[in-house]
Amino acid sequence: MNSRRGRPTKGTPPARDRILRAAEELFLASGYEATTVRRIAQEAHCDPALVAYHFGSKHGLFEQVTTGGLGPAGLLSTALAGPPEQLGFRIVARVVHAWDDPSSGPHLRGLMRMALMEEDATSVVHEYLGRELLGPLVEYFDGRDGRSRATAVLAVVAGLIAGRYLLRLEPLASAPQQAVIGSYGRIAQVAAHPELLGGRT
Repeated sequence: MNSRRGRPTKGTPPARDRILRAAEELFLASGYEATTVRRIAQEAHCDPALVAYHFGSKHGLFEQVTTGGLGPAGLLSTALAGPPEQLGFRIVARVVHAWDDPSSGPHLRGLMRMALMEEDATSVVHEYLGRELLGPLVEYFDGRDGRSRATAVLAVVAGLIAGRYLLRLEPLASAPQQAVIGSYGRIAQVAAHPELLGGRT
């Protein structure tokens, strides 16, 4: 029996969820380039066509697995809604809570490390950051310095993720959440509004 084309047994998770779980495990175990759509479908017990149906391609699937919890629906939809004078703190708090979460943080860290080592996977993350994070931030600032401000905020977030979660730099790696949110939130707030220091972007 061809398990990829057969119906899953009653009570099993929907195909989309099975594909995401199988892809995450395979990407972490084998890397981006070595993981094929056919292998993902086999592990998810579904037809390879369902991968294309739900995610478009391996590229789209990897983006969803790697960054699905950090898009506008997660990070920015809540961060951009509040007062401007707290924007940097809200963005940093969302990142720290997501990456410190024991149910998602280890997978995010593992996938991001892998993405940094493989060119194709790196391009996926780069495109995502530009489209889903940088773009909405530029629109939010809505001015001639919008791109500079958005890029500066994104650089602060990237530095935080690299230092605390990927490189494990101390004392940042073991610092309490609130301390990290306080210090990096302040930096992100100045990046978003450099006039707080009496300067320009």
